[in-house]
Amino acid sequence: MTRCGAWTHQGAWTHHRGWARRLPPALRGATARRIASFLFAAALLPVAVLIGCGVDFRSSPPAPPDDQAATAAELLDIYDVWVEIPDLLLPGRSLPATLAVDLEITFGGDPLLQGGSGTSDGLTVGGTLANVDGTVAAAGAGATEAGGAAGPGVARVRLVGQFLDGTPIALPATRAWEIDFARLEDDLNLDPIEPFAVQDVTDSLRLELTLADGGRRMTGTAALVLLGRAGTARATRQRNYLAATTDFQFGGTVARVRARYDSQLTIFQDVEDAWVDPIVRVEDGSAFLVNRFELILSEEDDNRHVEWLSPAEGYRTIFSFSLGDGANPQDLVIDGRQRLWASRYEPPYSDLLIVDPRTGERLGRIDLTAWVTGTDLLPRPDQMIRVGDEIFVTLQNANLAFSVYGPARMLVIDTVSDTVSGVIELEGTNPFQGLERDPASGLLYLAMAGIFPGQQQEQFTGGVEVIDPRARASLGLRVDDDDLGGHPNDVAIASASKGYVLVSRRSGSDFLTDVVAFDPRDGTILGTVYSGGAGGRLQVADLEADGEGWLLLALRDPLDSGIQILDTATDLPLPGGRLRTSLFVSSLASLRGAR
Repeated sequence: MTRCGAWTHQGAWTHHRGWARRLPPALRGATARRIASFLFAAALLPVAVLIGCGVDFRSSPPAPPDDQAATAAELLDIYDVWVEIPDLLLPGRSLPATLAVDLEITFGGDPLLQGGSGTSDGLTVGGTLANVDGTVAAAGAGATEAGGAAGPGVARVRLVGQFLDGTPIALPATRAWEIDFARLEDDLNLDPIEPFAVQDVTDSLRLELTLADGGRRMTGTAALVLLGRAGTARATRQRNYLAATTDFQFGGTVARVRARYDSQLTIFQDVEDAWVDPIVRVEDGSAFLVNRFELILSEEDDNRHVEWLSPAEGYRTIFSFSLGDGANPQDLVIDGRQRLWASRYEPPYSDLLIVDPRTGERLGRIDLTAWVTGTDLLPRPDQMIRVGDEIFVTLQNANLAFSVYGPARMLVIDTVSDTVSGVIELEGTNPFQGLERDPASGLLYLAMAGIFPGQQQEQFTGGVEVIDPRARASLGLRVDDDDLGGHPNDVAIASASKGYVLVSRRSGSDFLTDVVAFDPRDGTILGTVYSGGAGGRLQVADLEADGEGWLLLALRDPLDSGIQILDTATDLPLPGGRLRTSLFVSSLASLRGAR
């Protein structure tokens, strides 16, 4: 189960990732947990039916990954490269043709490709990649496996050719090409790509590309070496995202969204199964599924609080482990592949558990009960973010029934000593799911929800709070919930001058969700950019800014759930940016470069 105590709307799910369903205020909190325990016990009876409906109750957890599997689970940068070489005169053809090459190349995590500068002697292209249509293909004849740190690698290409009048030309099928990365500074030279046949002509392709837009794009030239024909080449870093979906009753799944050339959007449904309240997280180059509320059907099922998702396996789980029965983990951070910290929300835990993510071995815990701010309160550790060698974790400070909230806090954790090294007193009440860092300023932005109507009288005691991690101090509410007219549920920072806050508000007998833009520098409200609409049927559940001009909205709609993508430059929906999912979307994560 997740956090309780929020109001419901029109018989819908509790809006802040709560699981209590269609319950009046008097039946929430501790009573809701008891009712849910009974309902889930009763739900064990039709397990065979559920399995037939597609919920995968895995018989046993995956074994710990070896070094090769762990390396394959790293998220890498992908560039989609489009090449056009016009005016080709081919044997048996009276008209010239244009050769178009659609090339997908996967890179390791190099500073230059992250918008930095310098050489890339350690750049590699790893493994056999997926076809551009998303299917996994084995290396073709003559394929060259990935080499050493500065050696050749394998990319997969799809060749598409046509005459200038549009008549298609028969070209080879997808195959593997050797690419020699001899040098990479500001330019990317692919010289040459292994010879291939176009009709009866065999040639090699040379690419010269120059990085632009902070590494987001590359432009340059292409040439067929033997024929001496030149053309153009352009590359765009591929966008990839994960979405956790759920029916809030029996289970959920993970979906993946891919965008090629910033326009070709594809959603891959049900790539992995999940429990009833899942979230997805991307930490330090790895993707994780966190199952917050768990339905324990067997001892093996308890090993699925955290699942490590591998892009090389199509984002299937390569390893999973437990954080303790009933722990209800809310967030995690990771330091390389050595240690993982997870916030365990429920008593008797109320701590940060330290785990080796490669084996699931528990390395220790940081007890947070000493940091509550009132009698009979629990720390309720929630959102976390790592800044250097420190972790910042929010404490909601609420009692067991969520009927009393104390002053909120943020703790500073020293990851060297694994101790609490600082306390930040927060101005708002009830820190919620949004905790974001602005890369430009280094400041942290936190959604403070205030008190939802229900077991307590509604209180507007929140907003968007700003924390300076260097000074270990709150800078106060940058945006006040009184000005927003509702309760902040999430926050996303798109740029130094634009952020977004997800707001829940009353409208007569309805409860609505709006996405409101604001200026992170001074808190100026820029306007509502998206609304769930009247009647409260459509709810926005999560925000995800990818830092490259797109904002993703997780939509919950009984009739039309999915993902909506907005262009942060205009705040308008992206053409073709409404993607449908089979279940409610509960969480989103940007995969900065993913296979």
